[in-house]
Amino acid sequence: MIKIEKIQSNNKFSIKLFDKYTSILPTSLSSKYTYSANRSLTANTQLFTLVLYQKKPLKALAFIHIWYSPIHGWVSPLALPFGGIISLTSCPKKALLLLLQAVELQVMKHKGKQITITTSPSCYAPDQHEKLKATYLAAQFKYHQIYLNHHIAINPLPFENLLSRTEKSRLRKCEEAQFLVQIISNLSCRTIYDFISSCRLQKNYSMPISYKAFEAICLAPSQHITVFGAFENDHLIAISVTARVNSRVLYNYLPAYAQKYAAYSPIVFLMRKIYEYCQEEKVKILDLGISLDHLGKEKPSLIRFKKNIGGIPSEKITYIKHLDI
Repeated sequence: MIKIEKIQSNNKFSIKLFDKYTSILPTSLSSKYTYSANRSLTANTQLFTLVLYQKKPLKALAFIHIWYSPIHGWVSPLALPFGGIISLTSCPKKALLLLLQAVELQVMKHKGKQITITTSPSCYAPDQHEKLKATYLAAQFKYHQIYLNHHIAINPLPFENLLSRTEKSRLRKCEEAQFLVQIISNLSCRTIYDFISSCRLQKNYSMPISYKAFEAICLAPSQHITVFGAFENDHLIAISVTARVNSRVLYNYLPAYAQKYAAYSPIVFLMRKIYEYCQEEKVKILDLGISLDHLGKEKPSLIRFKKNIGGIPSEKITYIKHLDI
């Protein structure tokens, strides 16, 4: 049973606390980011959802999910690409500050010493990004990390028009090898996870997410996960997991390929199919994510690859605040 508690209020706004994952968020907000909280990401975690309401007329303006885990502390999000405040564009800054104040009080109530918030890339909503940045800084959050993110702006033109000469050549090489790309619906979460893990291990990269967390994301119906695979005959050679963030944004997650096919660059072949899928589904932004190596450092070769397939840079910020208890 979900416990609901009013934890803060003034003459214009109120904040309610949900002590578990809740699927009863107002449609006006939950539809903005379908790729949001998850019921069972990992063991020994705790999730709170705080929803900000305008009193007259009654309307939900914003919400934030905050997780606690023994390993990560108090974070938004846990085992997801981004979290932080999700709000209507009309939500005033003073109301957002009230929401952050409520988050701090809730964390301090549970003896938390800091909060870490990873936000969505600026390309999702540039004006809202600047507004929320000013809000976090006004609430005394500090920049923890500022990452370089890349995305592809979907347009009616063929994918090939975005590619550098080198990537066009690699795409032709895949076509000549008669590789096949399709949406995968008949592979288990375990098979997909093991394939990605094996590909990363060939490069001495560990998996950034546990199997249990990966399974929870893939199986949650609200996540809108679509998996694309490239095949040589019936043999899987490359894979990419995508998550529908909202009607405008598709997030490309954990692309991987078998090392023996590196000369073909089958990810380019996969990306064409994903780009065409975005065109069909009226998606406007294909989020390629940040570009880090296994040590968490920016990887120049990956940045170069994303630029060569039409990637446009934007920023993705993680904030942190140390609390006085």
